Amino acid sequence: MAKLKVEHIEIIISDVSNAGITFSHLREELIDHICCEVENEIFKGFSFEEAYEKVKTKIGHKGLKKIQENTLFLIDKNYRIMKKTMRLFGVVSMAMMAVGAIFKIQHYPGAGILLTISFALMGLVFLPSALYVMKREITMKGSTFIFITGLFGGIALLGGVLFKIQHWPGSGILLLAGYLIICIALIPAILVSRLRDKSVKHLHSVYILGAFSIAIYLLGDLFKTMHYPGASPMLLVGATLLTAVFLPIYAYKMYSNTTYVKGGFIFLCIGIFFFNLFNILLAINVSKDVFNSFMKPIQEVEFTSNFIQTENAEIITQLSNIKQLSDSTLFKKIEVSTDELNNFIEDIKQEIIIKTDGCSKAEAIEKNKNPQFIIAKDNKIIPTEVLCGEEPGDSLKKGFILKSKINSLKAILLKASDRNNESKTLINKALETANSAETNESKSVPWEFNQFYHLPIIAAITKLNYLQRNVRIAEMCALQNLEQNKNISK
Repeated sequence: MAKLKVEHIEIIISDVSNAGITFSHLREELIDHICCEVENEIFKGFSFEEAYEKVKTKIGHKGLKKIQENTLFLIDKNYRIMKKTMRLFGVVSMAMMAVGAIFKIQHYPGAGILLTISFALMGLVFLPSALYVMKREITMKGSTFIFITGLFGGIALLGGVLFKIQHWPGSGILLLAGYLIICIALIPAILVSRLRDKSVKHLHSVYILGAFSIAIYLLGDLFKTMHYPGASPMLLVGATLLTAVFLPIYAYKMYSNTTYVKGGFIFLCIGIFFFNLFNILLAINVSKDVFNSFMKPIQEVEFTSNFIQTENAEIITQLSNIKQLSDSTLFKKIEVSTDELNNFIEDIKQEIIIKTDGCSKAEAIEKNKNPQFIIAKDNKIIPTEVLCGEEPGDSLKKGFILKSKINSLKAILLKASDRNNESKTLINKALETANSAETNESKSVPWEFNQFYHLPIIAAITKLNYLQRNVRIAEMCALQNLEQNKNISK
């Protein structure tokens, strides 16, 4: 029987190594088996190249990898259990996630439970089992660190997404931890491992470009989710590098000499497509239709408030001309207190705009007048933080202070309307600050928490504008009552 040359054996050894055979005993057996098969074909009169090609055809595409998987499945009990677990819970968690997403969109009951269970199965069962299987099947330097960071980064990221969807506290911390672990630890570790592989030296520069692109892209996601400044440029740079630069270069170097389209290339393109699609959806702050539903009321309420304020100023002027006024009149107290409350509300709106967009006070004043220029219109974190906090009853938040000021003004206005029950009813209605009872508990929710908790900034500004209008309406009721009675008291 013909014997193989040393260089031929080295070719076979290199191909088996590149196939990712990690099971040492199996690797030696496969090399010996392939060498014997090639020698048999050479004995029949074929050249080494022809014989080796026939043997590879018999084994099939990714055949060596499949042999290892089957071997591990038969002899390694833990691998067998994890493989079955990965397949089962991967299907179950994805199916539940899909159904939960549909229920969430359609506002059906049970959406929260389905999403919570699906994310828990994905992060705590599927992800660990999948990483265990990958570690057993893939040879990679530093694999222990890579899989540990992948596990913790993936769990933190999945948890952050779930908490964000469910509006639970702590979502920002989990998302920040997940993105940072992946960008700062996992991606560099994988890159270093690939750069140590001399067999793909021609792809080293491409790997560096890809790692940098993905890291920038993911950091853009983080900045967009957390409403940090600079998110849009990072998403633009990451998307451009990944899609327009990395993908063409990698595809050319990896697949230019293949005679057929490989599955890896198809999955790479699909993966980048869905990655871009996710970020396109993330980059949309608020659709035009939704935004317009806020803009029109804002403009109408502002017009109404200005009109009522003008009418109130005329009434105050008439009251000022009454001769029997004392030097400390009630209507002057109404005017001062009302203006003070409206100025306080203006300061709140400017503060949440400044903290949300990171702009100056002058820019915030302009954006308050024209809310379409606010960048992060869907930001819920800043309005909640400024006005009520994450827990009810925080007396240091602006919402609590606002409620106290409203109640103080209401007491003054009711004093001016003490003989007019209709006016008093309208003032109480316009400046209502009562707590609301919870559905399943005896405790009540503070007014400020009920009004502003997890409210997008555009909605918070709209609600504050409505409040300013109500203040002016209540002021008008009291002033008109004073004008009719011509009885101004201190």
